[in-house]
Amino acid sequence: MNDLLTARIDWQRRCLLVNPFESDFGDGERVLSDKIVGARKVHFPGCLCCFGGIAKDEAHRARVEVSHGQARTYRWCQLCCEAMAIASLDCGAEWAARDGLYASSPAPRSVAQGPSPAGAPM
Repeated sequence: MNDLLTARIDWQRRCLLVNPFESDFGDGERVLSDKIVGARKVHFPGCLCCFGGIAKDEAHRARVEVSHGQARTYRWCQLCCEAMAIASLDCGAEWAARDGLYASSPAPRSVAQGPSPAGAPM
């Protein structure tokens, strides 16, 4: 099995190895939680990367940080998590391609349709 396929299969573990804020200059944030969870409700816009929605029950990354006494939750949809998981293999190309994907789109991915299948175009 090639490395790219293995990374896609093992996306949850590999995604959590990536620091999504690595190049930021941070100001003392403390990570309280960083895990793959199932959405208990629809989050729209939900994904910090592509600005698409996160459907109820969709597996996604949720990271809780505290900065200046205020807790914030950041979320990434499953497809962006899969792109993070292969970032070390494709030099971040897929992840970069998803950045802001729905920010300028007149019709963002509908969360009513549920999560898109892995690797399927939206």
